[in-house]
Amino acid sequence: MINQKIKLVRPGLFLPFFSSETEAKDKVIVKPTVLSICAADQRYFKGTRAAAVLKAKLPMCLIHEAIGMVVYDPLKKFKTGQNVILLPNGGEDDLLNNYKPNSYFRSSSTDGFTQEFLMMEVKELLPFVSRSPNYYVFAELLSVCFQAISRIPFKDWIRATSVGIWGDGVVGYLLSLCIKKEYPNLKVTVFGKHEEKLLLFSHADEVEIIRDDYPFLSDIDIAFEAVGGAKAGEAINQIIKTIKPCSTICLTGVSEFQIAIDTRKLLEKGISLIGTTRSLKKDFVKAKKFLDGVNDFSMFDKIISNHLVINSSEDLTQAFYSDQKMPFKTLLTWQI
Repeated sequence: MINQKIKLVRPGLFLPFFSSETEAKDKVIVKPTVLSICAADQRYFKGTRAAAVLKAKLPMCLIHEAIGMVVYDPLKKFKTGQNVILLPNGGEDDLLNNYKPNSYFRSSSTDGFTQEFLMMEVKELLPFVSRSPNYYVFAELLSVCFQAISRIPFKDWIRATSVGIWGDGVVGYLLSLCIKKEYPNLKVTVFGKHEEKLLLFSHADEVEIIRDDYPFLSDIDIAFEAVGGAKAGEAINQIIKTIKPCSTICLTGVSEFQIAIDTRKLLEKGISLIGTTRSLKKDFVKAKKFLDGVNDFSMFDKIISNHLVINSSEDLTQAFYSDQKMPFKTLLTWQI
């Protein structure tokens, strides 16, 4: 079987690679159908990762958020044409293995989903049936949100009355949606700097525009940082000022910068810090169940800025450039 892979060969340039692959008797042949560009993909594309990292990992297929269609299953576990969520972590369900050096993760330690076909193990596929299959491409991000929620000690959730989320991007949006689903009686406040984005958070109880003179009131029981980048430190310090003593902060935003945080205030208030970026298969199962229960996907339409059809490496290159101008997600119908 001749397979075409679209790989990032250097920042700003995708090129096609062709290889002859032998069908495996214990693997399912899957064709990606819808993909979504992530900020992590953009860091490779824009070349903001460390030079040593880029040298070690490129050329590489990007994208780890995807759904696909079963082409052939020698094990007879799936029907031909079955829609499946593609799990980028190899179907891993061990949290520790997610964070080991060089742990298996597509578009990081191994090729991502920008391929014509993939041969995947059964445990890497999560079948679903839906009249609106495109929205299941959000399963990966939703799984990350559910994993972040699970990292907060249960005793904190029991005693909490309010949750604060710093970040008005896609992660902040989906995280607030998941928390309202899991804990509908909790007050969820989203803090951000873009009024036009915060207006979309209609499911949150409150939204707050952060300004230099914002009066921090120390009334948050649990906080999530979903900012990342150069502003992550600023957001974390705002959380430390706002959160109640002996509470927990979960960091989800990735930054390529070393950031400074107010450790004195952190220690004075007895605050716990938790970091999470990846999810487990059980989180994907929870994300699928969440999506299965959605009757009106208009909440997801709000965070789809663009939906493009990809037929070539040139199309993919242009899609990444276009995505940099978009406030939310770029979805790709994959027709390679």
